[in-house]
Amino acid sequence: MAQYPSSGLEGTLQKNQTDGLLRVVYQTVVAELEPASHFLAGTPDEAATLTFYAAERAKQPAQVTAAVDMTNVVDLPGLGSVSFTPAMWNLVKGCRQGAHFAKLDLIANYYASTWGNRRDGSFSIDAVLNEQGR
Repeated sequence: MAQYPSSGLEGTLQKNQTDGLLRVVYQTVVAELEPASHFLAGTPDEAATLTFYAAERAKQPAQVTAAVDMTNVVDLPGLGSVSFTPAMWNLVKGCRQGAHFAKLDLIANYYASTWGNRRDGSFSIDAVLNEQGR
């Protein structure tokens, strides 16, 4: 089987590992962003948006990445059983953390475009929450 450079992922990855890693990263990012998508689809009011954002912002990195299941072998449709190394899982965890920050940006941008007023600086959801002591 062909070997592919791992970019520091403990040696080399086989093609099915590379394909599996990409699929798991995609699924992980989607899983992290879905709650915000569903939340925003309901056209929330300002108070609900502030509450949702504050709850998401309060999550610690370990809390976000704890949702990553680090089993040694992952069964993926079309690929079968794919062996995952700890370094591969660390990459998945980093992608989940990045998606979490993207979710915060998505909510912050929604807030700014809906209730923001650049003249008085209230366009920043963080500034509003800080004023409220949250």
